Amino acid sequence: MNNIEETFRINLKKYLKEKKKTQKELAEYLEVTPAIVSYYIKGVYSPRMDKIDKITKFLGVERSDLIGHNSDLIEEKSTKTENQDISTMVDDLMNNLNSTQSLMYKGEPMDETTKELVRASIEQAARIAMARHKESKIDD
Repeated sequence: MNNIEETFRINLKKYLKEKKKTQKELAEYLEVTPAIVSYYIKGVYSPRMDKIDKITKFLGVERSDLIGHNSDLIEEKSTKTENQDISTMVDDLMNNLNSTQSLMYKGEPMDETTKELVRASIEQAARIAMARHKESKIDD
């Protein structure tokens, strides 16, 4: 987990408590399951930037309040571009899967909640792969 993800996780928990909001209320606002919000707080998954922006509106805070301070803006800009690239790639993948055939589990179509979990898993795997790729370039 990088510094921005760790900062986000800690600050999300802090601001939910400070603003007297529940994980369930946030999940309803984001139109995701409470489990997804729980995964954000535990650091299992990191939300896309569009979700972070929705969270800031829900909590009435600035993006920098959730993911770091202004000194992090250069890293944030790079991370935002990477997040958009990953998000676009995952969106394309999910759209392809949905358009060619419905996503199935044990022969039955997946419900929207399960699809969101699959999407989050794919996105997280792509982030890990990108981070490892960056590390390998540094080592070269």
